Amino acid sequence: MTIQQLQQNLNFIKKTIGFENFPDNKENLLIQAFVRRSYSQEHPEWNHNQVLEFIGDSVLDAYFVRKMCLPQNNVFGSFTKKYQFVSTKTEGELTKIKADYVNGTKLARHIDNLHLAQFLILGKADENNNVRNKQAVKEDLFESIIGAVALASNFQNEIIDKVCERMLELKPQEQSTGKKQKVEEMRRLIGSPDVISLDNAINKLLLLAQKKYISVPVYSNPQKPIEFDDNGYPVWEISCKVQEYQKSWPSKGSSKKEAKQAAAYRLLCYTILEYKQE
Repeated sequence: MTIQQLQQNLNFIKKTIGFENFPDNKENLLIQAFVRRSYSQEHPEWNHNQVLEFIGDSVLDAYFVRKMCLPQNNVFGSFTKKYQFVSTKTEGELTKIKADYVNGTKLARHIDNLHLAQFLILGKADENNNVRNKQAVKEDLFESIIGAVALASNFQNEIIDKVCERMLELKPQEQSTGKKQKVEEMRRLIGSPDVISLDNAINKLLLLAQKKYISVPVYSNPQKPIEFDDNGYPVWEISCKVQEYQKSWPSKGSSKKEAKQAAAYRLLCYTILEYKQE
């Protein structure tokens, strides 16, 4: 994933985390949330996400404690008639309750459910060590996103609460249903295979991603054609890949748009005709 590819997917990320109105003039905060130190060391113009992670960790703790102390939840304790706050639980028990809801394993799982790890911006060392799939890295990403949201919203609790609830409670579209049922659900959403065309393939793939059936498709971005045909016209090749599959779908076209449409079409056909979890 490159900075340019991340920028192209910011609207999807905003919608996924529940902050569609993330301020345009503060979008670099959201990008920074995905930038690892290894990339920052290679590209000093981009700051890494560690300070956002620190902020997000504190904001997440405050969000959870605030929610657990609300009268309607009454998990941590309640007020007496003299307006003192009392709890039947010890400090250790309260800490354990918080840890059961907000811990590294669960935060990483939520990142997986949201398909956000694919957008991490890594340096060469991190890429070689495949840190994208490490639990601690996904936990850091979760907290960094919360930190970016807090700063971008000027710490407005209403916005922070909405994003935290969205990111903590969102479940994957399918956990235990069989492959056949999943394919049927996707077909009901985007139509039967005979209505798929080059013109609508890109949008239909994006719709499946928005509904969490697949991760966001990533397209290659060639800078020059791979060849020229007999008439001297350029031939472009673009590949399309999603996180669920090990292979990509390279396709050729007389323009970048045509090649991208063809790649999306091939992936879409594979997904709803021959779907399998690889």
